[in-house]
Amino acid sequence: MSLLTFFTRRNKEPDTPEPDMPLVPTAPAHEATNSPKVLMRFLTHGGAAVEVYEPAESPKYTLRCLGCDYDFSSTTSTYVREDANAHASNCRAMPKPTA
Repeated sequence: MSLLTFFTRRNKEPDTPEPDMPLVPTAPAHEATNSPKVLMRFLTHGGAAVEVYEPAESPKYTLRCLGCDYDFSSTTSTYVREDANAHASNCRAMPKPTA
C-alpha cells in the first residue's frame, strides 16, 4: 500500500438524517388534555423538566418538577419563574421512567 493511497480522501456515504428529538422532555402522553397551560420549562442537571403553569382555577402560578415532584405556587409569576430557575439549577433528578 502506497502512502498516497493512505492519505487519499474517499467519498463517504451520504449522512442519514437523525430523527427529530425534543430538546426538553415532553409531558407523558397519559396526562389529561385539560391540564393547565405550560408557560415555560427549565431543564434540571439530571435531564428532568421544571414546568411553570399559568393560573387556571386559582389566581396562582404554579411550578412542578417532573423529576422530584417539587412544587411551588405564588400569585406573582416573577417569584415562580425565579424559583423554577433556582430549582432547575440545583436539582439532579432524572426524568421518571414512562413504563
